[in-house]
Amino acid sequence: MDLIPEADKLDMIYSELNAMNARFDFFNEELKWASGHFQSTLDNIENAWLKYSQIKQNNKALESIFVPFYSQFVDSALVLHKLLTGKPQSLADVLAKKLRCHEKDVEEYFLYLNKLVCRGNTMDEKYYNLKGVNSDERKKLSSKIASESALALFESHQKCVTNSHLFIKRDVLERIDDGIVHQEIADNIGKFLQKTYDRYEFMVVAFTSHNSKKHGMVRRHRLKGFTEVERGSVTVAVAKQVKGSYSHVNKVKEAIKKCTLGLTADDMKKAIKDCGDQVLKTKVIETITAIHVYSDNHNTFLTSDNHVYTGRCGGRGFVILIKSDEEIALTDPGYTPKCDNLKCVNGEPEFVPNSLIAMCRCHYSFYGRLCEKSLKNCEDSG
Repeated sequence: MDLIPEADKLDMIYSELNAMNARFDFFNEELKWASGHFQSTLDNIENAWLKYSQIKQNNKALESIFVPFYSQFVDSALVLHKLLTGKPQSLADVLAKKLRCHEKDVEEYFLYLNKLVCRGNTMDEKYYNLKGVNSDERKKLSSKIASESALALFESHQKCVTNSHLFIKRDVLERIDDGIVHQEIADNIGKFLQKTYDRYEFMVVAFTSHNSKKHGMVRRHRLKGFTEVERGSVTVAVAKQVKGSYSHVNKVKEAIKKCTLGLTADDMKKAIKDCGDQVLKTKVIETITAIHVYSDNHNTFLTSDNHVYTGRCGGRGFVILIKSDEEIALTDPGYTPKCDNLKCVNGEPEFVPNSLIAMCRCHYSFYGRLCEKSLKNCEDSG
């Protein structure tokens, strides 16, 4: 029987301080947002657009009401553009952090900001036309404002994908609740990650923290390919991989079975690492994202079990997460990324720096995961 020592109280205090610091970081981002003039700029465009849209068909009303009113907000699109593209920290980056880089929220809000730029440009054009001072240079500026603002938003979105691991760690840390059973912890966090970071598939494991640490005895949990987050008495380990197809999965499972047949748990990981397979024409370890070896029971959430191999050896159980075809190809040193599987309707595919994710860089004024949607005008309020 394994001897389980009392949990280290200093470790528990340290993990709680980490959770507190994560909340302080979030509050700091909220304060940056509230104390800046970011929100007032957005409000100015929205308020001016409301008045403009009510009288836009009436030139006399536009001249007598809109022009004097809008004089205090003129060049509002240029102001928003400077905020979105500002250095060292842009409004786009601040907003992404405020939204915790949760991609669906980022996509929705960044569309809204593109519409605000469009509305500001529309009102500026109307204002200068009514004043009789609109010029070709001014019109070129409107185009520059729209395209550069859209580019800044896209690049901030890219940064979110690049740094998703940081936001995943913070999301996990804040959602660890040591007042509920470990399986429920794994399920709650796994379902949140699956919904929020939908470009990936996840394996999430929850267990008592000191069961995973080295105390001169057999560890209850051994992990490879996971990011571990500890809070209080609970550790949550997360493994993620790019979604894709799994044409090779049955061959990988057969190869793993051959590698681990008759082995002890201590020998298993080394055997998998050393095991080559002629059918796969690769080392088996190169087809694996994560391995979890456990004693007794395990509390695991899986996005899907179709590409998971489970087994037992030496009195222990193990779960292996098998890579998608895309992740195997993208991690092959000899593979040249071609974005073959990403069909951008009105844009160009490109890989996000420091990630295995491809995204569509949309031509203005298209948007969406595949640039399949169009921002034809600024009239709708969405």
